[in-house]
Amino acid sequence: ATPASAADCTGDPLVITDGFATTYHPGTVNPADAQTVTVSLSEETSIEFAISTVRLMRVSGTVVHSQGRPAAGSFVSVMTRQGTSMSGSGGGLVSPDGTFTINGVPPGEYALEARTDRRLGSTEAGEFGSTSIVVADAELTGVRIVTGKGTTVNGRVIFEGTPPRRSDGQPELRVFTNPADSSRPFMVGTFTLDPRSNGTIDENGNFQLTGLSGRVFLQFSATGWAIKSITVDGEDVTDDPIDLAGRPFVAGVVIRVTDKLTQISGQVSDSGGQRSR
Repeated sequence: ATPASAADCTGDPLVITDGFATTYHPGTVNPADAQTVTVSLSEETSIEFAISTVRLMRVSGTVVHSQGRPAAGSFVSVMTRQGTSMSGSGGGLVSPDGTFTINGVPPGEYALEARTDRRLGSTEAGEFGSTSIVVADAELTGVRIVTGKGTTVNGRVIFEGTPPRRSDGQPELRVFTNPADSSRPFMVGTFTLDPRSNGTIDENGNFQLTGLSGRVFLQFSATGWAIKSITVDGEDVTDDPIDLAGRPFVAGVVIRVTDKLTQISGQVSDSGGQRSR
């Protein structure tokens, strides 16, 4: 249970001093102590647990670009890791002078993440920055986030079959990314029109992606084609995300695709053996 009032204030609004912490069944604020709830097919399960009340704190600081200028207008997100995924707990806008203030943050460990937009008229991707914080029983000030240009990924696509030819009116073949943490798709990559850095595949199968961050899956999609394997420096990552943290460049990516597709057929029936329509 995550209360909507946690950390959703920006600028200098009314300060929230008391509220509710994210609480897990059977009534704990520690994810490690949470218990699973099992629900069987066609079964209804009822559970009850109390939400924990806590003292809420204010977090403030600054966000600057890699060139040192204030990251005005960007958004600082408060992220909480739960197992292998991340969940958002609100955030705040960055003021023209680069400062931000977030009220109503419960005690706990968080990642503050900031993403700047691509500047008007520029083909460069936006920048991304992150820092870890621990909120205890006092206001947290002086937090500083410096954004960077993100990770550049270089690689090539190998077509096992006759490579598709692009004709007028058809979209360009591109490699793209999907976030491993589904709660934060906006924090991964910034689209740019520049075909040299937006994943467009050239006549030799080469591609480049820029401005990436976080943990991402590499994807390729074209009618009649399927991914056979994805490797990075020979390591198979077909079903695994690539962690880009602290990596300005990732090279040696090879995506093998095939037009030899397998068809699966069968039928679906209900618990009584009747064929579903």
